[in-house]
Amino acid sequence: EMNRTLINNMWDYQRLLGSVKKGASVLFLVKRGGSTIYLTVKGRDDELKKMVSRKTDQIPERGKLEDAQEQVRLYPDNAGVHLILGDLYEKQGRIDEAIASFKEAVRINPNNADMQIVLGHAYTKVDQYRDAMASIKEAIRIRPNESKAYYFLGMVYEKLSKHQEAIVSYKEAIRINPDHVKAHRSIGFV
Repeated sequence: EMNRTLINNMWDYQRLLGSVKKGASVLFLVKRGGSTIYLTVKGRDDELKKMVSRKTDQIPERGKLEDAQEQVRLYPDNAGVHLILGDLYEKQGRIDEAIASFKEAVRINPNNADMQIVLGHAYTKVDQYRDAMASIKEAIRIRPNESKAYYFLGMVYEKLSKHQEAIVSYKEAIRINPDHVKAHRSIGFV
């Protein structure tokens, strides 16, 4: 039996997890910034039922963060909950904490190109371009035809004043995705 449910936020995710029958397997496809991050959950933990008993539309941002931290405590080996926590930190401007959460997600799931890109993009927000480059190049190694990775790599090269490398990266993003508007635009400004 397959059930397709659109999940718009962590609370929908928790509510859906709470409805999973014991022993069932669930595959979540999480869209983040145009990329899809695949999360697999096997079974269900009854502790989640406690988390979903409140009205989620009335939880303030701080409450969301505290609940995400609780999810990380309950499921420390789930890359997805670290990603959600990092996203909440990032929205609050707490980039160092976001990076720590994204790094943990990548440690748990190192072969996920999308998570590598998320980490690399976060590094650019605090001008850690060498670390950003390493994460983005790892994403390219994992998924060589990811235009977004080449686009972000071009941005990093630009920040490092490596204009020729930036142009090559933007051109590769365009080769993979001829409709990549940002890469077309960026190549004109290098």
